[in-house]
Amino acid sequence: MKNILILQKRIKEILSKLDWSVSHFAEKYYYDKADFEEDHVKDIEALNKFKENLKKHLNRNSTKLQTLENYLEYFRRNGLLDNIDMVLPKSYADIYLDKESIQEMKKISKKIDNDAGA
Repeated sequence: MKNILILQKRIKEILSKLDWSVSHFAEKYYYDKADFEEDHVKDIEALNKFKENLKKHLNRNSTKLQTLENYLEYFRRNGLLDNIDMVLPKSYADIYLDKESIQEMKKISKKIDNDAGA
């Protein structure tokens, strides 16, 4: 659950730095991902439903981690973080390190997070 809260906070921080509302982000994300085979009225209804869902995703502890990671990946993939001089961490540890080393790194990261009050 702690990771969910961290990602929600990070997304809100990005939106703030971009000077975007949640509604504006929802529209951009939706239209980039939407399949426009449905008629216009259904698209508007679906967009409004998505806006409500996205607002909930940024505030509920029950949001799936993958959903939040997808939102962050959208910012990264579209170069939006370059506009605000922000970098999101991305781990490649599983490619280069053995499982024991990864576990030790996780322990260290957890201790740092706890010490920093994250």
